[in-house]
Amino acid sequence: MNPNPTIGDRITALPPLDASVAKLARLVQDPDSSLGAFENVIRPDPALTANLLKLANSALYSSTTKVVSVRDAIARVGTRRVWETATAGAFGRTLPKVLSGYDVDAVGFWRHSVAVAVFAEAIARGAHLAAAPAAFTAGLLHDMGKLVIADFLAPERVELLDRLERGKLSMLAAEQELLGTDHAQVGEAVATRWGLPEELVAAARWHHEPLMAPDARLQELAGAVHVANGLAHAMGFGCDIGGLHRRTDPAILARMQLDPSKLERLAANSLTEILELSRSLKAAGGPS
Repeated sequence: MNPNPTIGDRITALPPLDASVAKLARLVQDPDSSLGAFENVIRPDPALTANLLKLANSALYSSTTKVVSVRDAIARVGTRRVWETATAGAFGRTLPKVLSGYDVDAVGFWRHSVAVAVFAEAIARGAHLAAAPAAFTAGLLHDMGKLVIADFLAPERVELLDRLERGKLSMLAAEQELLGTDHAQVGEAVATRWGLPEELVAAARWHHEPLMAPDARLQELAGAVHVANGLAHAMGFGCDIGGLHRRTDPAILARMQLDPSKLERLAANSLTEILELSRSLKAAGGPS
């Protein structure tokens, strides 16, 4: 065992996402996929089956009829939410109890991730973005790079705080100065290693600098996650050590025609979904 692992070593050591996530990702991107094809992936997985049924019968999908079969659950929540539930469960099982370098525990990190997912989806749909279908998962996984570099930041805590406070640096810039990389770059590497779709790789890489993404579609998706990230921090969902040092790019707000009143309404309309999904997705593998 390497006594002094590098960031690259940690990326390589991350466990792969469940095989069912990759299979469902292929199905959700194929418009000809049937409910039966999704059912064939889910039914052999008892945990995923149980979690999907819990979600379908949750308050988010309130109905007088209780869902008892996998196929009916898929029909109720939709095939994309099925994939998102599987991805959330697989992601949740990778979380350490504490992300020490960021002063946030797994529960706080999880709530933040779910809040960004819900906000990003609402923003992307409201703006009619071409990449809107990917917005929820992009928001959920945007900070995956932190899973790798949190422990590398922990010994640098005093210096990190000094650079954030006295140096007036952003969290990303402070990470770069201390580690020679940042959680967005590492997130891109993790997403690539996990074989995630291009949209999710780009959102992880560019969610702090969305206008640097390589094309307009990816800029818009990264922009939705960028705004959602700022809103989640402002609402107190999982604030970490760098929470007060984040700024939302006004150019992105203008591009999406988002003003404070629109963001307030979006936040208010999303709170119930955030809380319910946090509970439902927690059951699917999130932290306890």
